[in-house]
Formats: sequence, C-alpha cells, structure tokens
Amino acid sequence: MKKLSLNAKFITTSLFCLALLAVPALAVQGQALYYAAPQPRPQVPGVMSDEVRLDPLAGALYRYGVQGGSSTPQSYDITKDVFTVLRGKLRQAAARSLLTNDQLTYLLAQLDAGADTNPFQQSLTEGEPNVTYGMVKFTGDLTQVYFDYFIPRDVHETESGGTACVMDTETYLVIDYLPDNGPIVDLSIHDENYPAGEDLDTVTQNFIAQLNTTIPGQWQQTTTPEDDPTYQRYIYAHDSGVLRVTSHHIHQQDFSLTVMLEPEVYGSLYPLNNLAHDPYGQTYTAPLK
Repeated sequence: MKKLSLNAKFITTSLFCLALLAVPALAVQGQALYYAAPQPRPQVPGVMSDEVRLDPLAGALYRYGVQGGSSTPQSYDITKDVFTVLRGKLRQAAARSLLTNDQLTYLLAQLDAGADTNPFQQSLTEGEPNVTYGMVKFTGDLTQVYFDYFIPRDVHETESGGTACVMDTETYLVIDYLPDNGPIVDLSIHDENYPAGEDLDTVTQNFIAQLNTTIPGQWQQTTTPEDDPTYQRYIYAHDSGVLRVTSHHIHQQDFSLTVMLEPEVYGSLYPLNNLAHDPYGQTYTAPLK
C-alpha cells in the first residue's frame, strides 16, 4: 500500500492561509486589549489611579483627553439616522430629570423642523431655515451627537469675500454619552426660546446622580451661586481629584452640563462641550456659544 505524504510546500502554504484568516480576529482582540490596558500617562502630578482610570466613565474621559480625542474623531455620520439617536437621547435625558417635559417637547419639535429641512448649503438665503447635524465617535468609547437649526437674516458679504448673517432663531444641541445606556457626559443647549425648567443646582445633582451609576465616590461643590440670577454656574470636584462637573445657565439661552478631566491636574484639555463642527465632518475646538 502506497504511503501518503504531504508536500512541505503545501503545508507551509496552508499554515500561511490559516494565519491570514486569524488576522482580523487577532486585530479585534488586540484593539480590545489596548483599550482595557493602562494607557500612557501624561507627565503631570496627581494622575488617577489604575482603579479609577479603568472605570468606564473615568477611563473614557482619560483616553479621550490623553489621546487627543478632541481633534481625532474615529468615525463621522451625517445621515438622518442621527435624528433617531438624538430623539432617544433627549428622552433618556428627560427620564434622568435633566430636562422637563416642556423642554423635551420643545426640543423634539425643533428636531422635527430640522429633519424636514435640507442640510446645510454653501449659500445662505434670507429667512430660509438651515440645519447641520452629525454623530461623531471619539477615542475612549465616547459618542457625540449634535444638531444646529437656524434661520438667517441680514445675510451679507464681508470685506474678505465671505458671507455673514444674524441668526433670527437658533437651536444648537450637543449630547455626549457612553455606550450601552451609559451616562450622559455632556448636555449643551443654546436657544433663546428654551423653556424654563428646574433650578440649575437641582439639575446638576441629577446629572451627578446618573454619573454615579458607573463611578463611585463623592462630589464636592467648589463654587458659590452667583448673585446675578441670569448667570448661574456650578463646579463640583470628585474626591478622586481627577474629575470635575461644571454646569451653567446664562441669560435663559445657554445651558450646559458636562463632566471632564480636572484641568488643574491635566492642564488645558478642552471640555467636551467646547467642540464645534462644520457640515463636512471637521471637528475643532471653539468658544462656547
């Protein structure tokens, strides 16, 4: 009986093909290990412990800040699927007592108006509604959805050849969140017609309560309320020494809740709500509106 044998070249080729098939799985596994493992720390004192850094919330903010999340989005989506996500996140914010029913109803109506509007065009037309929107995924498992609906007036050409206008009405909305129904880490709204709601201190406490579903510890208020009722601002520091919650409500048109790495420890990292977008997928830092 003839003895069967395998050609050495055939064996080598087979092993090579099997190795190629394993590459995608190994790549995914390697990426998972990368995000789970301790990341390079910035050269500053007082960095967070491994225990705190590997918490879902703190770890996401840490990787976002240290790895330059504010300038390097991993993916970008400007399809109308964004409206579905926005509506869901607004309802989630209301369920967590970050919005009142009146505020939720108003913002959902603005989204509906924006969904029926043609996306941003290069030219602005007097009195014609305009809208930009998108969803950005950042380093650290952070996702941001944003919406800007406005009606321009006094559209005119500038000396440099550009176009300028005054916003007759505008609704600007940004929500940042962690996956799997995780905490909302930023909620920012600019709208002159935004309905009044609960006092800012109460809403800030509600914001912190939903953060505490992932990270243990206590938050200590480090500011006192302003005498001016049209300008309210609060800062709460986490007892880990590396996280901060800030909130403000200015002139009944600018409202913001955000959690960030402590700037006194990590330097001038931009807060999440300091991001702005253009309709072509570029993300950049800009002053708060």
